Amino acid sequence: AAFAPAGNLLATAGEDTTILLWDVADLVRSEKPKVLTPEALTSAWKDLADPNAAAACRAMASLHQAGPQAVDFLREKLRPQQKPDAKQVDRWLKNLDHATFAVRKEATHELEKHVDVLVPALENALAAKPSLEMQRRLTQLIELAETRWTSDALRTLRAVELLEHIGSIEARTVLKAMASGAPEGRLTREANASLERLAR
Repeated sequence: AAFAPAGNLLATAGEDTTILLWDVADLVRSEKPKVLTPEALTSAWKDLADPNAAAACRAMASLHQAGPQAVDFLREKLRPQQKPDAKQVDRWLKNLDHATFAVRKEATHELEKHVDVLVPALENALAAKPSLEMQRRLTQLIELAETRWTSDALRTLRAVELLEHIGSIEARTVLKAMASGAPEGRLTREANASLERLAR
């Protein structure tokens, strides 16, 4: 994060490669929070997942102005990252080397859904030196986890950033819930990082 020389503009860069410009004077304004309609809240939630950073930034600004209402809304929407059942993960990993292409494809698809919290398991499977086909799929999954944010993960990342900017006790409570998720998850780590910055 960096302030403009005049001190009224703040630029923040996120892990999703987005740079956001914040009107600091507007954010700290002491006026009453803006009340959003249910439709406006739903629209903002949808836009948080938009790959268009400008649309996401407008949604974040709108939710920020709603203050406590936005925190209550996000509390209902956000869930800590969970790791799939270990036995299920083992079955998916085993099926990456199945004789039937459709089974291999389905296993890959299921692992992609949870790839953010499964990198250690994928790396362990790769270290066991499986077949070339399985090595290829494992490598692709690991690279996917390191380079791509799904739309849902991107929305959650932005919601975590928004809660950090709001910084109220209620917002910190939601962040603590997010920080209790699977330790391997990037979003879990982001929530913990937000709490650490707020504690300074």
